[in-house]
Amino acid sequence: MTDHSFYTDDEFWKHLKLFNSFFNSYQWQDTKAAKDHNDEFGDVVTKSEIYFTRSSCESIERLKLSRHSMEKMLMLFFDGNNKAVLIAEQLIKDEFDRTREATDRAFAALK
Repeated sequence: MTDHSFYTDDEFWKHLKLFNSFFNSYQWQDTKAAKDHNDEFGDVVTKSEIYFTRSSCESIERLKLSRHSMEKMLMLFFDGNNKAVLIAEQLIKDEFDRTREATDRAFAALK
C-alpha cells in the first residue's frame, strides 16, 4: 500500500459519511483485517489494517476496499462535484429529521 493520502483523516471520515448517505442500509463499514488480503482493486490490505466492507442484499460476498482505494473512490466521486456533496448533505439531514420525528412520536405516545 502506498503512503499517499488524498485527504486528512477528518476529511476522509467526513467524505465517507457523505458517500454512505447514498447507500441506505448497506453502507460501507470500517473493519480490522484479520489477515493479509487484496481488495477489489488489487491493493494490499495487511493484517490489523483498517479497511472497508460493504454487503448488499443480493450478494453474500462483501466488497472490500483498502483505505487507499476508498480514498481514491471518494476523491473521484466528490472532487469537483459539489452537487453530489449537496445531495449527500440533504440526504443526511432528511434522515436526521425522520429519526427525530419518529423519536418525538414515540415519546409523545408514552405521555
